[in-house]
Amino acid sequence: MLWIILLLSLTTVNENRSANAPKGYTRFWPSFCSVLLNHKVFSYALLTVGTCAVVNTVSGLWGPAFLSAKYHLSPLQAVHYNQSISAGLMVGSFLLPTIFSEGKRILQGIRTCYLILVGIFICLIYGSASIPPSLLQIALFVAGIVACADILCFSLTAQLSTPKTSALIVGWVDTIHMLGLACLQGLVAFSLDKHWSGVTNEQGLRIYQARDYEFALGVLLNVVIGGTVIVWCMRSKNHNLKK
Repeated sequence: MLWIILLLSLTTVNENRSANAPKGYTRFWPSFCSVLLNHKVFSYALLTVGTCAVVNTVSGLWGPAFLSAKYHLSPLQAVHYNQSISAGLMVGSFLLPTIFSEGKRILQGIRTCYLILVGIFICLIYGSASIPPSLLQIALFVAGIVACADILCFSLTAQLSTPKTSALIVGWVDTIHMLGLACLQGLVAFSLDKHWSGVTNEQGLRIYQARDYEFALGVLLNVVIGGTVIVWCMRSKNHNLKK
């Protein structure tokens, strides 16, 4: 059904295009190289890794296991608490663009989200295991909200795009984001195996202790801190939206 709707509603016809306009492949490589060599686009792409990719690494893989090991939750409770991140992502997807929608506020929004995310990760990873359940859920929910700062990063790339390069820029930023997500998952898995204490269950599967998860998730915290340094080194006056 969705394919039929798109087929009937979308068109690639450009009424303003001249009949003598150059073919698409003659303009592709200059645009492609300009996007890949643009350091601002690459910086924005890295910032998406430090927000949504980091949080998705937790929520999509090791969140329930970490919550169960450190906060002594049952597997069902851990999954329920982990879902708070998804709820936060849903809310943040429209909340952050609404609050930080124009001008210098976009970069300020990214900076704010990074600072909040650093605080949340420090508390969750190295804080007390006796945190109240309601506060734990709130922290995970807020982490999901601020992880949507990657949407603001995509908004910044719109300042650099033209009708010819908009798709290339979005595709390049999304490529870096997905590569970063894959690398983060691999780094956390490697760190878990490195700090594994050798304990297994009856089926021979490895059992990781809370301390193992703290070492592994510390990798993610370092990525968030690195992103915080990057975004605070950016000059806000160069990121005003074009009128």
